[in-house]
Amino acid sequence: IVLLQYSRALEAVGRYNDALEAVREVRFGEGCEVMDTLQEATLRRHKGSLHSSKGEYDKALECHERCLEIQERRLGRDRPEVAITYNNMGGVYECKREYS
Repeated sequence: IVLLQYSRALEAVGRYNDALEAVREVRFGEGCEVMDTLQEATLRRHKGSLHSSKGEYDKALECHERCLEIQERRLGRDRPEVAITYNNMGGVYECKREYS
C-alpha cells in the first residue's frame, strides 16, 4: 500500500507514467497476497484512473471492470465503493464519447 500512496503523490503532480510504474511493481497472480482482495480492487481502480488521465481509455476500462468484479464479489452491489467504480467507468465512457 506504500506504493499506492507514492503513486497517488506522483499522480497529484501530473507524473502519470511514473505513477503507473510505481503500482506496476505490485504483481497480481497465483499465490499473490493481494490477489482478488479489496486491496487489489483499490489498486486496479487507481490504475484505471491513471490510464484514463493518459487517454488510455480501453486500459482504464479493463482496470475498472476488474475492480468492479472484485468489489461485487467481496462487498455486494449496494456499496458506495461499487458506486464510485461505476462512476469512474462512466467518466471513461464519456471521454470516449460512447454514450449508449
